[in-house]
Amino acid sequence: MGGAAAPPRPAGRHGRAGAGRPARPRGGHRGQRRGGRVIGRRLVLTAPLALAACGVTTGGPVRVAVTWSGWELGRFRLVLKAFEREYGVSTEVVGLGDDISAVLGSRRGGAVDVVMLPQIWAVHGLGDRLAPLDRFVPPSRFPLAWRNILTHEGAVRGIPFKVAHKSVVWYRKDLFERRGEQPPRTWSDWIGLNRRLADSGTAPLALAGADGWVLSDFFENVLYGLDQDTYLSLADKTENAWRSSQVVDAFREVGRMWSPQGALSGEAGGALLTQAESAVVDHFLTGRAAMVAGADFTYPVIQRHRGADLTGRWLDWFRFPAPNNRTRSPKVGGDVVVVPAPASDGALALAEWLATAEAQRIWASQGGLLSVHTEISRTGNTYPTTRIADLAREVTAEPIGRLVFDLADQLGPVGVGLRRVLQDFLRAVGGNESRVEAEAAAAAARMERLAARSGS
Repeated sequence: MGGAAAPPRPAGRHGRAGAGRPARPRGGHRGQRRGGRVIGRRLVLTAPLALAACGVTTGGPVRVAVTWSGWELGRFRLVLKAFEREYGVSTEVVGLGDDISAVLGSRRGGAVDVVMLPQIWAVHGLGDRLAPLDRFVPPSRFPLAWRNILTHEGAVRGIPFKVAHKSVVWYRKDLFERRGEQPPRTWSDWIGLNRRLADSGTAPLALAGADGWVLSDFFENVLYGLDQDTYLSLADKTENAWRSSQVVDAFREVGRMWSPQGALSGEAGGALLTQAESAVVDHFLTGRAAMVAGADFTYPVIQRHRGADLTGRWLDWFRFPAPNNRTRSPKVGGDVVVVPAPASDGALALAEWLATAEAQRIWASQGGLLSVHTEISRTGNTYPTTRIADLAREVTAEPIGRLVFDLADQLGPVGVGLRRVLQDFLRAVGGNESRVEAEAAAAAARMERLAARSGS
């Protein structure tokens, strides 16, 4: 073999010898060929004979573990089909529910080659159980903040793939215009807007109270907007962090939003029976509610049921206002590519592909995926509309402080408890503003007890 190829690695968990650069058995690359190799965005071996000479095999499909279903899984399959065409390697999708990090942590991840990990912050804790992926995540390709959060002991262990902006409120621009309203810039503006809309007979908010994660996303945006230090202390499981007065304040502000008569489409009782997609389709799109708090991935849900016009006709979004009215980075989430160690050749090939702008554009162009890849962020023309591109710019920008992720997901059982507490809180304050103060204190005290019992 020529000097461009790295020496083979020891046999991996599937009995395959690894290579420093994943091989693409067939298909070639749309680039300049020189000496049997392609000179372009990727330098890879192309001849099966060369692969055999290096002791590299790609037997069997690359097994990819995901939590996605429905339209999200459909979009990801398009990305995998492009990989299969480019590399000549088959793939198999494995559904593992929502607890993929636990699968990796218990070493049961040996059954899969690649994991689309939905808990970005978990990469550091998984450490050397994940293969280093530095060569696919150079500084020129991904922002420093994202590289840092995915680095353990000097090696990058994950690749940013599907990033989510989770500080978004979608609104019916046509409805606002008919009532002479503008999207709110501050928290107090939003409270006032909601009262005016309710008084006019239109529910301000569609709320999916049956899905606890929707309620925790709402609460987390409020808490983060009140005091970032308290939010991060809770995420870090600092002792007695739930005793902070800011926690009570956050419950109180959420109560101010949810408690007025007419504030929620279907009132609190109806909201507690409503799931996320139904809140969008049955309440927001029908005009029963003027707004729905969500994320960038709410857009494809809207698009599937009604043309999601973001050119200024009937649909738009605004940033979830912060109660302290300070400028802050958005709360983010999403999925990163990780490879259980030791890595198979097929796993490294797929990781290489998923790290490219070409792969991420396939999904991003249809909505539901924001990319922090610098090649995509520089052009800005990948997304369905300029307003989705605006969301992508916000998650790509250097964060104010550190990247902020879903709090409930980081807290494990305490996070599950938070979602139940919020459902009970909604049930208690809905349509009864006079109970907000007492219920806020009670909810905060309940969270303190849950955290104490769990040792958080």
